[in-house]
Amino acid sequence: MSAKCKESNKPCAIHEPEPLESLTVRAARLAESLEQSVRDFIVASDQNLGDIEVQVERQSRELQRQATEKAAQAKADVSPPVCPVCGKVLSGVSRDHGRTFESRFGPITVRRARGYCRRCKKWRFPADTVLGLADTAGYSPRVQEMAALLASKMPVNEASAVLEHLTGVKLPRATLDREARRQGKRARQVRHQEDEQACGVAKKPVQPELVLEPYQMIIQMDAWNIRERDEWGKTKALRQGGKEPERWHWVYTGTCFRLDHRAKTAGGRPVISERGFVATREGIDGLREQLHAEALRRGLGQAAGALVIGDGAVWIWRLADDRFKDARQRLDFYHAVEHLAVVGRAVFGEDKDKLRDWLRPLVRQLKNQAAIKVVHQLEDILAELPAGAPVEVVQKEVNYFHEHQDRMDYRAGQRRGEPIGSGAVESTCRQTQCRFKRPGQYWSQEGDESLLCLETFWRNGRWHLLFPHNRQLDLSKRWHEYWQPVRQAPTSSIMKTYYLKANTHTNVHSTTQAPNGQVPPYEEIKLGIDWHADHLRVSRMIDGTPPQPAQRFTHAGFLEFAAKQLTLARKVYSCYEAGPGGYVLHRQLTQLGLTDFVVHPVNLDAQHKRVATDKTDCRQLVLNLDRFLHGSDKALCPVYVPTAEEEQRRARVRQREQLRKERHRLAMIGRSLLLSQGWRENTRWWQARWESLADQLPGWLREQLEIWRQLIQAVDQQLRPLTRAIEATAPALRPRGLGPLTFAALLAELCRWDRFKKARALGGYTGLCGGVSSSGPHHLDLSITKAGNGRVRQLLIELAWRMVLYQPDYVPVKKYRDILLGPRTHARRKKQLIVGLARQLATDLWRWQTGRATAQQLGWLMTPA
Repeated sequence: MSAKCKESNKPCAIHEPEPLESLTVRAARLAESLEQSVRDFIVASDQNLGDIEVQVERQSRELQRQATEKAAQAKADVSPPVCPVCGKVLSGVSRDHGRTFESRFGPITVRRARGYCRRCKKWRFPADTVLGLADTAGYSPRVQEMAALLASKMPVNEASAVLEHLTGVKLPRATLDREARRQGKRARQVRHQEDEQACGVAKKPVQPELVLEPYQMIIQMDAWNIRERDEWGKTKALRQGGKEPERWHWVYTGTCFRLDHRAKTAGGRPVISERGFVATREGIDGLREQLHAEALRRGLGQAAGALVIGDGAVWIWRLADDRFKDARQRLDFYHAVEHLAVVGRAVFGEDKDKLRDWLRPLVRQLKNQAAIKVVHQLEDILAELPAGAPVEVVQKEVNYFHEHQDRMDYRAGQRRGEPIGSGAVESTCRQTQCRFKRPGQYWSQEGDESLLCLETFWRNGRWHLLFPHNRQLDLSKRWHEYWQPVRQAPTSSIMKTYYLKANTHTNVHSTTQAPNGQVPPYEEIKLGIDWHADHLRVSRMIDGTPPQPAQRFTHAGFLEFAAKQLTLARKVYSCYEAGPGGYVLHRQLTQLGLTDFVVHPVNLDAQHKRVATDKTDCRQLVLNLDRFLHGSDKALCPVYVPTAEEEQRRARVRQREQLRKERHRLAMIGRSLLLSQGWRENTRWWQARWESLADQLPGWLREQLEIWRQLIQAVDQQLRPLTRAIEATAPALRPRGLGPLTFAALLAELCRWDRFKKARALGGYTGLCGGVSSSGPHHLDLSITKAGNGRVRQLLIELAWRMVLYQPDYVPVKKYRDILLGPRTHARRKKQLIVGLARQLATDLWRWQTGRATAQQLGWLMTPA
């Protein structure tokens, strides 16, 4: 190729590029070269395995580089000419723009297209974004990752030498430092987005984890100092001005983990299997947001409780009160002992033997008994101090113990298996300091925060968020592989059963088989469960025997008990009454393999003996379950169990209704306050009318109403987007009068229209059927039963009135329209007719949604799609 062609980077028609060999041919040549190297290695007496490793790496490096270059070029060739920022098609597209950058296997060159984006008003290279090269300084994503990781682990000078020695990639010190800073800045942006999402700012529905056993979340906090270049070069001038320059600043650190993730290695060393790390130079506010988000990601929302452990610093307890309001607080035991030692040194001076003899029983008492006893002994020592003794020192420590008395529940914590010290966060601080506290190191806040952010991403197993090419790797397990095989969880058998059933594609039935292929000793086992928030009462029936005495279980203990029943009988049934516990227990039992029924709650004291306890309730439940399984359909009334998605959809609709009622309640409070002062307004006084109304009101009244108005507006701001989101789920084609909000609310409450096999079942669920009292010759028609779902009944009544106005051709409306709208019709008669119309409307909606009738057959006018 001529020099002119080379300068233009475009081959001319005469000087075509030489055809390149295929990777297959190159691989064959490499194989031959490697075979020769192996033969040479065998006869070389002065070479070991390391020598052949180096030779193989060097010889195969060129092939890897060529393969990478070919793949990158092919990817660039198929990249569409669209703007990677706004997606608009680029104009003035030209090709063959070469770019050389350093990859893991050496420099590679890629020719790509360039175009102008009229919307962004910038020239774009779409292939750069596709290859992960946008905004880089000539290095591939893999090299960027290596630079960021090594810089976060060791000084840049060492990192540059280590990188070249291990990989052959040459990155100068300044380049590596600049790349690490850039990746750290990007990591801080990603961290901010992840924290917002975890704290609920970015509304994203997340399927909650199925928790088989309640757990406690442990949160620990501490801080350490780092040296920075503050006002570098101005030290002398500052000191002459009487101001000492600041060099040391706090790095706030925290860690969080689940209590059931603590265990021991085979050698007995305590470890934590999974925990989150936070370290920041952004002050207490930065730690507050980051630690709260990390705790939420680690399961704070599903935890049964939380425990905050700290060394007694005031900022720790204030942060805990702000972000972990319901969490218990505990003072680090070893810091408490240090404060006891301060009192001992003040009293006994340099006499170490007396100090030791005095301190040991107090430490045992503090650890194994109540802290108040230790406080009383300290008060006695303070009262008996002779003149000239360091009273102020002892008084300070007594005040310290009084302040933290409620945080010294060490005896109860040990019984619950909780940590009493803050060793986890102390070790976290020490591990982090190993990078930042080396001789001669000075930092800037931007630099150390960037490296701290990179380190926390690595330790938290979220490195793939920065470098997506690692998304196939499970980095969360790399810290704990050493001890994982010996860990014994309290409910390991339950977790194993749940894991196998949740991760296999076979159907799970309640028919089980005993271990080793043996036939289970019983045919059926039935369990009646009386549910409580902190425990369960369970009565068991084996085959046809009478119910056994009720037993009390924790939720986790009952799951283990239920799993054992599967090995004792061919079929295992259970039931419990629907209530505030929802359907979590049902889903857990179903996952284990039981056949469970959630039943409608009834009065279990059928004979009115006025004796109703947990034991009698679960006994009666298991008796009713036995009758139900033997054909008595009236013994139990199983309720429909919604799926998790249906339950979430229904909860959102109900939340919207709760917000609407709350807005109305607050508006009524303001309206009554206005009325008490002679101002008659409607419940919309807080809207457009407020501006003119406020000028006429007295100052004190306007001030009070402004508070209520701000609360109403806050609720209204949450209500409006939620309403729009619910309405968006409704189909466009609907009968006139049936708005999107009503349709979505009906569907959310009913879950599925096809769950009702007959129209009679739907009518009973709405509670719009008339009651009856009939005995012998006496017969009396009563008002509607109001059984079932009251929310559905209210929606249908409102919808029925709208159908009267918007559906004149609807057959029931034709029949009763004149009576319902007649001015002389009595209100009682209108109620009777509208209830009948609502009941018929529910049936027709069911027929329409299940395909049993069309809108034309029902005489409905439809909204345009």
